[in-house]
Amino acid sequence: MNVRERITGKIEHVRQGCMEMLKRSDAIRYHFDALHYEKGLLSFSGWIFSQKVKVDNVAVWFCTDKSQKRFPLGLFCREDVAKAFDLEENCCGFWMEAKISSDRTVEMFLEYEVNGKSRKWKLMDIPPEKKEAEFEVTA
Repeated sequence: MNVRERITGKIEHVRQGCMEMLKRSDAIRYHFDALHYEKGLLSFSGWIFSQKVKVDNVAVWFCTDKSQKRFPLGLFCREDVAKAFDLEENCCGFWMEAKISSDRTVEMFLEYEVNGKSRKWKLMDIPPEKKEAEFEVTA
């Protein structure tokens, strides 16, 4: 077996391993159509889904070094997303508007649950707005 055949064989082995890993993964897809923060006001909209597993309990977290607040996001129908990705289930859209006040940096996370396991993605850091403000999020 020459060098080229060995390399080709190794590449094929890695490719097959990657394909198997993708088959076993959650394959969660998400997208923000809009994510805007200015002067204490946050608004965002987007979608989240998987064609392999059921996505449950979608929420957004706002966290400082002292406290955290969780807001569940109800999912609504997004025919455009269902059509674009050929989805059977079209309730994958979310949106939120919130007023945020804090004297500390606020970390924002998107959370979802798959097979009873919670997962979070950090979305952004929101800078402090006021020098002596209690951490407050109003949705």
